[in-house]
Amino acid sequence: MTEEHPISEAHPTDGAVALREAVAAWRSPTLTLLILSGADAKGWLQGQVTNDLRDIPAGGSMGVCITKSTGQILDVVRVFEHEGRLFIPTLNPDVLTDRVRDFVIMEDVTLTVGQGDALSLQGPAATQHLRQFTELPALDVRVMEGAVLLRHDRSGQGGWDLFASVESWAEGLPHATTLDLSATSLEAGRVMSSLDADSRTLPPELGDEFTQSHVSHTKGCYVGQEILHRIFSRGHTNRTWRKLQGSGPMGVGDAVTLADETLGVVTRAHFSPEFGWIAAGILRNRGGEIGRRVQVGTSPAEIVDDWV
Repeated sequence: MTEEHPISEAHPTDGAVALREAVAAWRSPTLTLLILSGADAKGWLQGQVTNDLRDIPAGGSMGVCITKSTGQILDVVRVFEHEGRLFIPTLNPDVLTDRVRDFVIMEDVTLTVGQGDALSLQGPAATQHLRQFTELPALDVRVMEGAVLLRHDRSGQGGWDLFASVESWAEGLPHATTLDLSATSLEAGRVMSSLDADSRTLPPELGDEFTQSHVSHTKGCYVGQEILHRIFSRGHTNRTWRKLQGSGPMGVGDAVTLADETLGVVTRAHFSPEFGWIAAGILRNRGGEIGRRVQVGTSPAEIVDDWV
């Protein structure tokens, strides 16, 4: 059954409007800043993540996955490098914390947890808003006394994660929910791994754009590399993250069907003021090709490459 979605044409939330047009504050109780330091920190993490950390410019960042040995995703994060330290904001801090505990043996690697408030300012005016309070770098990291600012686009509209006692910087801003972030990032055609993926999802199942930005096929060994390289060599998975554009309401958990065949289920669904009803899910490749007309719950829909 399709549930009524809080983001509607008639009553968009203040946070959703601000994410599209200005800036909103988003908070998660699990948002945590992990910091890796030590002479071996980067080399050790290189063996734990899917992307090639040697390609991060000083002061820059890179998206990576932490996977099981069988290739399925445990966490998706951005790694930021600044003056020999790696800053990693995550909603699942236990994943990397456990990996450090279990697999740092003789290496010079230290894991610390950032202190202070954790919040994210998202939207097209996020950078302009922050410039009222501090200078911002051309790249992605600003480390100052008592604060770490990381350029992190969670909304598809631009944004920053803040770890510091800077609660006043968000005063007066609308509050964005995770559903608000989901709506704007889906409008931008972005995978949101915390909602689109689970512990059974392989990185290439999240599509070519995600794979190109989060997985290296030329780096050396890392946990899960054997399985993911085998998929790369074979050329495909059996499922792929797809966008769906419907003529009526669609809801999370709705079955996506073609004739009597179930292709997958909806992982995100929203009403977009610009595009109408849009959704996403990981669908079987056989029958789930772009251009197919399918049924999503009670609504006809089309599998699309981009919103129209």
